Amino acid sequence: MPAVPWRASAISLFPILLSASSLPQLTLEKLVSQSDTIVAGHVVRAWAAMDSENRFIWTHYEVNVGDVLKGQPQASVVIGEPGGTLNGVSLPVPGSTSYTVGEEVSVFLYRTPIGYLRTTNYGQGKFVISADHRLHSSHAMNIAGAVIAADAYRSATGTSVETLDGTTWSDFRSRVARVVAAQKEARR
Repeated sequence: MPAVPWRASAISLFPILLSASSLPQLTLEKLVSQSDTIVAGHVVRAWAAMDSENRFIWTHYEVNVGDVLKGQPQASVVIGEPGGTLNGVSLPVPGSTSYTVGEEVSVFLYRTPIGYLRTTNYGQGKFVISADHRLHSSHAMNIAGAVIAADAYRSATGTSVETLDGTTWSDFRSRVARVVAAQKEARR
C-alpha cells in the first residue's frame, strides 16, 4: 500500500474533531445566500483525482444542468467533494457529500478557495428529485458524529429545510426563485 502523506493522515483525524462539533442547520434563505450557484440536473459521471497541488484526493461529480436557479447559465457543473479513493488509497472526509451517477438533484453550491464548487453546508445543499418530481433532503441529521443543530443556529425567520421535503419540484423552484430575487433586490 502506498504511503499516505501526512496531510491525508491529518484529515483522517477530522472525525475526532468533528465528533464534538455541531453544524448549523441552515434555512432556505441562508442556503441561497451562502451559495454561488444553484442548479438542478442529472449526475452523469464521478471520478477521483488529486487536487492541483497533488496534496489531497477529491471526488468530482459532473451534473448535466437542466435548470439554473442562481448563477450563470451553463450546460454542466462539476462538484468537488473532499476525499475518496484513488489508486488504492482512500481518504475518508466526514461531511463530504456523495452523489450517485443517475441521480436527479437540485444542488446549492459554493466556490471553495481552491476553485471547486462544493455542496453548501455539509450536504444540506443537496436535494434529490424523485421520479414523481418531488424534492427530498439528502443530508443526515448526524454527519460522522457531528450534530446538525436545528435549534441552536436557526434564525427566528426563514424557511426550514425540513418543510421542503416532499414538495414538488415546481413549488421548490418557485420558492428558491423568490428568495434569489428578494436577496438580489436587497443588495441594490
